Amino acid sequence: MTYKEELQNKNAEILQRRFNEESIPVFIRRYFIDLDSKAGALKYWGVIRDCMIWLMDNQVIDKKPLENIVPDDFIDVDSQDIKLYLLDKEQQGLTKSTVSTKKNILCSFWEYLVNSNKCSVRQNVVK
Repeated sequence: MTYKEELQNKNAEILQRRFNEESIPVFIRRYFIDLDSKAGALKYWGVIRDCMIWLMDNQVIDKKPLENIVPDDFIDVDSQDIKLYLLDKEQQGLTKSTVSTKKNILCSFWEYLVNSNKCSVRQNVVK
């Protein structure tokens, strides 16, 4: 096994362990299956997790903890909520390029929810 393969496997194990520790629902875990880079998947999870916690803390999603989230909990999330989340990150000192990367990750996740019929909403709230 090459070093790169070992690193991929290690990152996949770390991601799986994090999912298991928080009992992350399967519909969220499935998003990460098609991400080729497991290092990238770890970064994506960090962003998606942070956003979901922010949405819960700000009562946009009325559930806690993460393990209780179901697809339809995302129905009430709109573009203004995501903009507020990203603005909050920028105000915490993140650069515009980092905030833009977070936006792209959230956009990809939202598209997955909509395109896989995991969420009843037919629009992309992350613009």
